[in-house]
Amino acid sequence: MARTKQTARKDPINFPTYVQGTQKPPWMNHHKRPQENVQRRPPPPQARAPQRRRRYTKAFAEIRHYQKTAELLIPRRPFARVVKEELQRYCAGLRIQALALEAL
Repeated sequence: MARTKQTARKDPINFPTYVQGTQKPPWMNHHKRPQENVQRRPPPPQARAPQRRRRYTKAFAEIRHYQKTAELLIPRRPFARVVKEELQRYCAGLRIQALALEAL
């Protein structure tokens, strides 16, 4: 006669309820506290920190803006005075055309 495996059978009367699937075993509940019917209040609203931008975002936006425009970034008259002062340092009496000044 061939041998067959026999499984151990528990007495259903003395068998704990957690094995039958209605509860968890006691050793799995040791870390949980019993739940009480206490409603938790939401934390008080705090002032939100300002949203941070990536580095150089503003600088890149300014570069794109100035690339699209054709206006002078330095006013014409003060810039012309600075250029004429520098020309006088090298050679007195030199004059510069308005178109050359605008090109600078």
